Amino acid sequence: MTDKLANCPYCGQGVMIKAEKGWSEDEILKEAAMNCNCDEARHQQAIQESINVAELYIKNDFSAPDVIRNLFLHCCEDIGQGKYSKLTVCADQSKYTMTKTSKGSIKIEKVTTVKEAKEN
Repeated sequence: MTDKLANCPYCGQGVMIKAEKGWSEDEILKEAAMNCNCDEARHQQAIQESINVAELYIKNDFSAPDVIRNLFLHCCEDIGQGKYSKLTVCADQSKYTMTKTSKGSIKIEKVTTVKEAKEN
C-alpha cells in the first residue's frame, strides 16, 4: 500500500488514501469518497457500511442453501446502491428476500411456511 493524494468524486476535495498497487481509477475514486467528509461522501459511506453489514450477515449467520447465499452476496452491492429494490427467491418451503429499507439499510429475511392439509 502506498499513500496517494486523490480527489473526492463528489466535492473535488483532495484526500490522502492508502492505495494498493494496480488499483483502477474507479477504485481510487471510491477510496477517496470513503475518506472524505462532504455530505455526499458520508451518504455513500453509510450505504457501503450497510452493504458490509449485510454481506457479513449473509456469510456468517444467514440460514439458507449455499446457492441462495451466493446469489444474495452477489446482489448485495446492487441492492445497497438502489439498482434493484428487492430480490426474492422461493425454494422448498421457504421464501428468501433481500430489500433496501426506506432508512437505507438492507433487510434480509427468510420465511418458512408449513402447510398441513387433510382430505377425507
